[in-house]
Amino acid sequence: MGSASGNVDHTTAKFHFLHNRRLVLTVLILTQAYICFGYDAAIIGGVLAMPAFVNRFGVEQPDGTKILTASRVSVITATRTSASIPAVFACQYLGNKWGRKRTIWFGCATCLLGTALQTGSVEEVMLTLGLTVANFGYFVMVSMASTLIIELSPPSIGLMGVLSAGISWGTFHYKSEFSFRMPLGLQNLFPITMAVSMFYVMDSPTSYLIVGDDTNALKSLRRVRHGYSSDEIAAEMETLKWQNQLRKDCDDVKWFEIFQGTNLRRTILGTFLAVIQNLSGGIFAGNYATIFLSQVGTANPFVLVFGLNILILGGAVVGLFLVDTLGRRRLLLLSFLLLGSIDLAIGGLGFADATNPAVIQAIAALSLLFGFINAAGLGPLIWLLAAELPTARLRNITNAWILLCISLSALTVAYVVPYIANADAGNLGPKTYLIFAFFMGLGLLVTGIWWPETKGRTPAELDEMFTARLPAREFPKHRSMLNQENIMTEKARLGGVTSIEEVDDISTRV
Repeated sequence: MGSASGNVDHTTAKFHFLHNRRLVLTVLILTQAYICFGYDAAIIGGVLAMPAFVNRFGVEQPDGTKILTASRVSVITATRTSASIPAVFACQYLGNKWGRKRTIWFGCATCLLGTALQTGSVEEVMLTLGLTVANFGYFVMVSMASTLIIELSPPSIGLMGVLSAGISWGTFHYKSEFSFRMPLGLQNLFPITMAVSMFYVMDSPTSYLIVGDDTNALKSLRRVRHGYSSDEIAAEMETLKWQNQLRKDCDDVKWFEIFQGTNLRRTILGTFLAVIQNLSGGIFAGNYATIFLSQVGTANPFVLVFGLNILILGGAVVGLFLVDTLGRRRLLLLSFLLLGSIDLAIGGLGFADATNPAVIQAIAALSLLFGFINAAGLGPLIWLLAAELPTARLRNITNAWILLCISLSALTVAYVVPYIANADAGNLGPKTYLIFAFFMGLGLLVTGIWWPETKGRTPAELDEMFTARLPAREFPKHRSMLNQENIMTEKARLGGVTSIEEVDDISTRV
């Protein structure tokens, strides 16, 4: 194990890229879960607009042409998210029994089954079933990957759909069913790649500590802390042990605990962000983007969606730095303000002449800007905070609950929006964004009053502050007694702590 000098800043990306490549590679492997999820979410938007797909799954009109009605679009895009309900229970049970790594493998296998059903589908029922089974797998993969990432403490990154948009654009002009079956079939590539790559990844230290395996916990921490001294690793291990009730029997963890005592506040915060991010208008930057841009009259919506996903990738990269540069709270406030402003602008343009090229270009440009800002703000925060807010013992359950709320709110929005926006239904079109603007204003208000800043805090420090019921405004200036220096001092005073049971016994005395 290499030693690091006392003045080395281990929090910088430069340090980890130079000295901690195993950590960087581990994060890249785990972020394949987000790539799988992003590809799945984005590919269906392009597929829905392909002539061959419409000819196969569309509803025949009196004049002999086929269209995808609002009800059929809702069924295809929304029903699959119902898989999040059984996936929540799978994450809770398997995440503790099998560990994060094995549960990710289970998710990969389920994705392969769902993708096979989609690729070979000849009827709407078979396609919807395949989408639902695959979504179950993606939910499990993202939930466990999010937990692993936050427990290993690196920044998260994502590609989110650039590849899917490019493939949709490239295959659009094929007249045969190959145009939509090839992009659907390529979904198999990502779970297979991730399943093989996971042999390189070790479960997180917290996962081992929960089941009493201190030896593997230390081994796991050492593998992703190259460049740290032995003393620094020992200090970090101690802070991990001081998380609330860390080693209480995982079989005793009950669902209702996330709604009890100080855990309720953490659950409410995560649930709020899970729901409000789906009410930002992001659906038009995801599985509905191609259809929406087609309806407003853009010449080639596939090119614009491809550009949109490139900007989403760029926003995700920028978001990596903003999360720690601005902090969670400031980035949330800025995101709600900017997204709300764009929502108002697009909604206002909905009242202008829909045949005016300038109006069409303005809506398209604002849609691209929306995708970038959403990916740079709410995009990284939702996954980070879903795993960062809960205490370690309840992390699997809380994280699964938050992701369930994401899925159910997405299900509701994806089902309702076509009835509001489509020409054969509510026909609001771009005016729909005015509804999203209202919710962004609500998000700005709630964040300004109740959201605490968690940047730079260890899990033990967050446990301490939430247990003390500190108001949001007190979080930045609070001086925690559970920082590494104080914990090591207390350990020395008590003659050393060798087991988590001793930690639980003395933790209330710090």
